[in-house]
Amino acid sequence: MFEVVIRIGTHRPQKESFSYHINLDQRVRDNHPLLQIRQVVDFDFVRAQVAALYGYNGNVRV
Repeated sequence: MFEVVIRIGTHRPQKESFSYHINLDQRVRDNHPLLQIRQVVDFDFVRAQVAALYGYNGNVRV
């Protein structure tokens, strides 16, 4: 028998990989409602909720 390990990737900013010369962080206004939500809601629980939907290497199961 073998052990199955579920891996879900983590976000790694790659701003330097793209050369659009646009900083998206500067394009979102300071009072945008989603920024306010992000400050008060901890979304870390989402990973546990969706873990069963991902394959062993982080790819979506088919």
